[in-house]
Amino acid sequence: MGKGHSSTVFAAVYRGVYVAVKSRRPGGRRDSLAGEARLLSIASRAGVAPRVYSWSRDFIVMDYLPGPSLAEVLEDAGRLPAWAVLGMLEAAAALDLAGILHHELHRPWWNVFYTPTPSPRAVVVDFDSASRGCGNLAKIASALVHLGLLSMEAGLRRVLSWYKKECSVEGVRAALVGIHGLLAV
Repeated sequence: MGKGHSSTVFAAVYRGVYVAVKSRRPGGRRDSLAGEARLLSIASRAGVAPRVYSWSRDFIVMDYLPGPSLAEVLEDAGRLPAWAVLGMLEAAAALDLAGILHHELHRPWWNVFYTPTPSPRAVVVDFDSASRGCGNLAKIASALVHLGLLSMEAGLRRVLSWYKKECSVEGVRAALVGIHGLLAV
C-alpha cells in the first residue's frame, strides 16, 4: 500500500478483519515502531486515527482505511469541499486536545483519509514523526493558506500563536472559530 523512509504498509487479514500492517524496514531510520503505536492508539481513542489491534517494535496492525485520501478528494472534486475541510479541522483539534502533534499535517494530502459515506469523517494516518504536543490546527491552517482557502491575517496569527502556547479547550475553540470564520469554502 505504501513505502516510507522507515517502513512499508501492506494490506492483510488479521483475525478475520481486513487490516493495514505497518512493518519496520531493516536499515530504516527507526529502531522501533512502539512509540508510533502508542501515539496512534491515543489518537484512535480520540476518534481520529485507525484502531490499533496489535503492535511490537517491528509492526503495527491497524484498521484498513480505503479512503479517499485528502489528495483524492481534492482531485475528484477539483476543489476542497466544505465537509472535507471541516472534517480535517475537527481531526486536528481532537489531536491537539489529545496532546499529539502530527508533524506532517502542514502537507496533509496523504495523511488525512475520510471514512466512507454516508457521513464521512476525517482520520489521520502515519504517526511516524508525531510527538506529544499541540499545533495541528496551525499546520492545517498553513495547508489551507497554500490552497488559497484561507488568508493568514494578523488576528488569526495572534489566535494561532496563543492557542499553540495555551493548548487548552478554550485555545483550540478560539483557533477553530478564527479559521472557520476566514475560510473561503
